[in-house]
Amino acid sequence: ANTITLTSGGTTYSVISANTTLNASQLNCLVDTTNGKITLKLPVPPTVFPGYSIIFADGGGNKDTNPAIIDGNGYPINGIQDQLQFNVTGSFFSMIYNGSTWRVVV
Repeated sequence: ANTITLTSGGTTYSVISANTTLNASQLNCLVDTTNGKITLKLPVPPTVFPGYSIIFADGGGNKDTNPAIIDGNGYPINGIQDQLQFNVTGSFFSMIYNGSTWRVVV
């Protein structure tokens, strides 16, 4: 499967290893690019609301060689219509939707 759901200590994680459009229930994403670059599209409002956040973490290494691309899916990231490249192995960050744009919090 391209997306696997794991639960540990009451927290649910989505392990994602292929191009995926996220849904509102995928709040903790372990992104695995071992087999190559992937694109993740953020959920589209109104299913997300101000204050909604998603955590992205390196779930397989290789981000420096095989980055993950985070696509705003029609909504801005940090105020601009662009994509975010997740290319630092071993890292994690959050994205919070403030009602008009996704903000990256490192």
